[in-house]
Amino acid sequence: MKHLPLLCLLFLLIAFSFAGKAFAYEGILSYKSDIRIRSDGSLLVTDVIRVNVLQRNILHGIHRDIPLRYRDKDGKHRNLGFHLTGVYRDGQPESYRLTNRGSGKYLSIGSEDHLLSAGEHSYLITYTLRRAVDFGDQADYLHWNATGDGWTFPIQEAVIRVYPPSGATINNHDAATGKKDATYKNFHAATDENGVLTFRTTAVLRSGEGMTIFAAWPKGFIFPPSAISRFSSYIEENFHLFVALVALGFATPLFFIIWWLVGRDPPRGTVIPEFSPPENFSPALAAYVAGQGSGDDTLRRAFCAAIADLAIKGVIKITLHGKDHYALDLIKPRLHLNHLPTTERVLAKCLFAGRTSRFMFSAQKDLRFDIIISGFSNSLKRQSDRVYFSGNESYVLASTVFTLLLSAWLFTAMLYDHILLLQGWSMIIGLLFLNLFYYFLMKAPTARGRRKMDRLEGFKMYMSVAEDGRMDFLNPPPMSPRMFETLLPYAIAFGVEKNWAEKFKKSVPKTVYDTYAPDWFVSELAKTQLPNICLALGAGLQKVLAIAAQLPGQLTTGSVMKKAAMMKVGKRLGGGTGGGW
Repeated sequence: MKHLPLLCLLFLLIAFSFAGKAFAYEGILSYKSDIRIRSDGSLLVTDVIRVNVLQRNILHGIHRDIPLRYRDKDGKHRNLGFHLTGVYRDGQPESYRLTNRGSGKYLSIGSEDHLLSAGEHSYLITYTLRRAVDFGDQADYLHWNATGDGWTFPIQEAVIRVYPPSGATINNHDAATGKKDATYKNFHAATDENGVLTFRTTAVLRSGEGMTIFAAWPKGFIFPPSAISRFSSYIEENFHLFVALVALGFATPLFFIIWWLVGRDPPRGTVIPEFSPPENFSPALAAYVAGQGSGDDTLRRAFCAAIADLAIKGVIKITLHGKDHYALDLIKPRLHLNHLPTTERVLAKCLFAGRTSRFMFSAQKDLRFDIIISGFSNSLKRQSDRVYFSGNESYVLASTVFTLLLSAWLFTAMLYDHILLLQGWSMIIGLLFLNLFYYFLMKAPTARGRRKMDRLEGFKMYMSVAEDGRMDFLNPPPMSPRMFETLLPYAIAFGVEKNWAEKFKKSVPKTVYDTYAPDWFVSELAKTQLPNICLALGAGLQKVLAIAAQLPGQLTTGSVMKKAAMMKVGKRLGGGTGGGW
């Protein structure tokens, strides 16, 4: 029993040893920051961060996020000029990496090859900041988050010393502690005989908490920047946007000049009524050229005109069952297809591929039309592009490359500066729409194409005038069932089939009109009125085709636009996060 006291003492020593290890603190023991306000408005900041290392969360060193870009109270961008002058650990220069991240700099202190020893270490960081001082109406002031409020471990004590500009006296001050935008007053402030204002926390700053200070002094000790200096700062603060705007400002008039020289439509000529289409112009090609080769309606009219032309020429027979069920039957030998105009030949071979001699479709999606419409459309383009129309592809390609390069420049800027998200995406979307507009703007008829379009307009004028006698002074050819049928596909191509039927009715004897019954079209409608036949071949067929065939222009792509989250920052500057690594 005489050894009992000694055993109890040994037990207590072991217990306290384990308790010390269990409850040992790893984090910031003190955070001291000296802020010297210079007469030019810049700040010289010296941060001394004393940490206790247990090799748990702090292995190689500490890191610090330093926000530099803000949106001020007026909504304008503000960029604090930053220059790192030194990083030390325990009085010796320490290795570090300084990189761009988010809206500021990311400072990683330490080396992957070196493991910190357990115990206390002191880090000293010195840097300068420009444009951190605010100029008020009555006084100049500094509103600064000195410690940052994103540290991953507590700060036992924070001491912030503010050195006013030379000759100035700080006459107003305040501070706040806690998380971002908190207003807790866990601090004490005092000014010494040299005019240095010291803020000292009176409670531990927990993880995610910091200290924001405010200090004001009379005006006249720091001169506001000149207009030239403000402009230079604006360019620096918005450098990527400025470069993009300069490039866009240079390219826009340049592209306008190019359009003026090569992309404008040739002047329209004199349009006079014509009684026949231009030579070697099929109804489908007439519809395509008259519609300037663009739009789903143009392609549908061309398709319907080609179908009607094949039927009237005796190549196929059209049967309409009900209101929207069509059957196309091939009634001539396939060898005869080789003598058709190019577009009609391509269409007939697509409709009756292989040994098929009947093609049926209705107002339902039909995947066969994907191939048929593609071949039909490509045939029209081959006959028209660079003959009747020019897309000025080389100039459009140049504008596309310019748009992609400028968008890449802005996108790269947004990766490093989150403040630019809204402006950057707005400009990129605007550039894409501008380039799309330029693409359509640069498409123009050639001189030859303009002449053909004028002739087609005159031909349409003749077919659309239903009143008998208005064009007799031009000696139009006499109307007959044969003439009516020959030109009906062109009327469908121009969308005036109803006018053409009315003209036929007024130009031939009533008995001829009443007994007219085409053998190339079979339907109950054929026993009633001719306008209904024209409707079935024109607007009716186009409506069915719009459902059965997914035309290239109808293909749509969905897009999901996500709102970019913007960091809302008031007048307060500074802040940032930190931790160990």
